Order: sequence, then C-alpha cells, then structure tokens
Amino acid sequence: MKRALLFLSILALACGDDDTTSDPPEDASVEPDAPPTPDMGPRDYSDELAWYGEFQVGFRELEVTYTRPDGDGDRTIPYIVWYPASGEGGIHPRHAFRRAEVATVDAPPATGPFPTLAFSHGHLGVADVSTHLCEHFASHGWVVFSPTHVGNTTADGETRTADIYYLRSTDVSAALDDLEAHPDLGSLVGSPMVVSGHSFGGYTAISLAGATFDVDAILANCETNPDDPICTDLDMTAQDLLRAGLRDERFDAVISMGAGDSRRFGETGVADVEIPVLLMVAEGDGYPAGSSATDDYWNTLDEPEDLWVDLLGAGHQSFTDICATLAGFPRCPPMEYDADAGLRWTTLYALAFARSRLLDDAEATAILEGTPEDPSLEVVTR
Repeated sequence: MKRALLFLSILALACGDDDTTSDPPEDASVEPDAPPTPDMGPRDYSDELAWYGEFQVGFRELEVTYTRPDGDGDRTIPYIVWYPASGEGGIHPRHAFRRAEVATVDAPPATGPFPTLAFSHGHLGVADVSTHLCEHFASHGWVVFSPTHVGNTTADGETRTADIYYLRSTDVSAALDDLEAHPDLGSLVGSPMVVSGHSFGGYTAISLAGATFDVDAILANCETNPDDPICTDLDMTAQDLLRAGLRDERFDAVISMGAGDSRRFGETGVADVEIPVLLMVAEGDGYPAGSSATDDYWNTLDEPEDLWVDLLGAGHQSFTDICATLAGFPRCPPMEYDADAGLRWTTLYALAFARSRLLDDAEATAILEGTPEDPSLEVVTR
C-alpha cells in the first residue's frame, strides 16, 4: 500500500517544468528471478557501442558521510556503484523501473583502474533512475557511481532551498572521494572521469565542470521573484559558496541530458566550462529540429569539442529508464515513439562522446561526425 501511494504521488508531481522534474520512486530491492537475456550481437561499431560491452558488471550500495561546506554539520548520502567485474555475483538488482540485465550484486571486481563516470539524478529523482546508462557504461569498462541527493528526492517532496544548489555538487565530489578510498573498489577508480546528469542533474554536472554563478543576477531576481526556490535561505554563506564555484578538477568531460537552470549562471557563466560538453535534449522539452540556436547552454559554451544531440520525438524522461517501462508516464513521449530506440541513442552518443573526446577513439569520433543513423536524431557540432 505504501508503495502504491508513493507511486501516485509521483504521478501528481511529474508535470512540472525542467526545473521540477519528477523521477521514479526509489526501490533498491532485489529479486531472485532472472532478467531477460540482452541481445549481445553487434553488427558494426555503432552496435558495438550501443549494446553491452565485454565486461560482466558488479553492483554495490554504499554510503558516505561528509562535512557540509556551509558549516551546518555532517551530511550522509547513499550512493550506488556499477563496476567491471571478473565474474558473476549474486542476484540481479531490481531498480525503480527495471531489473538489471547484466549486473549482479557483489560480483568480484575486475582488475583496474578504469575510466569513471558520475551520474546525478534530477529534481524529485532517485539514484537509480538511469540504470540502463550506468550498467551500459560499466559493461564497456567504466566505473560508474550515482549519489542520492538527500533532500531532493521523490520521498522529499517538491520543496527545495538554496543549499541544494551546491549540496548536489558536493554530494558527487564526496561520493567520489569515498569511492576512491574504498578498500574493495577504490583501485578500480581511474581517469579520465566524466560527470553526467539528467535535468537538475544536468545542471549539477555543468556546475562541477566549472560554470560560474551570477549571484548578483540571482539576488536581483529574488527581489522580484521571491518564490524562486534558490531564494529560500539564500544567506551570505550560500552566496559565498556559489560565488566561489563548485568545480571538481577531477572531471574531464560532461554529459548533460535535458538540463535546466541555465539562468543560475547568467549570460556568460557557462562559457567558463573549459572541458568538452555533450548536451542532449529532447523535442518534447521544446527543441524541434533546427532549434540549437535557442538552447542557452549551447549558445554560451564555446569549446570546439562540444556536441549537441536532439532526440526528435522524444520526451524529457526518454533519457532515463522510465519511458521504456511505463509508456504514457508524464513527460514521456507519445505512445508511438520507440522508447527503446531513445535509450539506444542515449547510450550510443554518450559512450561515443566519452570515448572520442577522452580515449582518442577515432571510430567513435566518426560516429559523432557522420550522418546520424536515424532521422530522429539531429547532431550539431562546432
């Protein structure tokens, strides 16, 4: 009954704008029944990247406690990890909207180090909202972790205050600190590192990449729009933290999906990002074909290796696990859209971008620069 009530609450909350995105209820429980067997037979390099890779995948649930940057005591957050494994572990974990296909709990780690991917969930979200992407990267030889942004999850409700605008970023950095020091998994964590996120998590990723906040503009907006969430408890400590920025120098690239809150960085703050950025958007978020010029993030970024990918026909939640499981969920695309294809494009372009920009993979670069393999994709380069 509690789970049913929680699900109904999500449906009620899922109709907000980009800054109030709803993700699925958290369910890290596991089930002993076997998952469907994934199709593992690549035909060309695009298929090789779009399908699961050569590694078996392990899964762990961890927790970290760290000192808040605002001096307001300690903060404890759970985070989950996928990693390349040398064999199978226990059962396949059951996530909020899907069961893992290749990952197993506590599988023996492979010999690292491996490149690393961080994932940040959206507003009202959960850490296991994009497990398809996370499990996929791990099967291709990446360590992947996703923190729960406590105070900004499905269970926490709609309200958010100024501190979540910096705590989300420090959550990611603290989880990475803890994972690097983990006795079993720390040796797997290597470079290069990518920070990714969906919706409010896309904003989080860009803040960690070095975008600078226009605090004066934020304060001016609070004078006329005091109900803006960032204005709540925006004291001098919060202002100073935002002015100082949230850059984590360990990250070498960004994958941002359906990001909101670009206005927090003012007209030029995003231009301070000096690492490659992949911006993935969906037509359902107001990006029809030919609309890259209307994207505030894209227009401000100026690195030559940046990339903009529009999933035409897709919805805001198409980048996550949700739409392939619950067709018709709020902010998913119309029923005729192939949600599984949306996940394919997400994983293909995310992994190709990471390999092209950070691992000098010429074949991956050719995918990014070539004609998209499907007319539902629009790709824009510098």
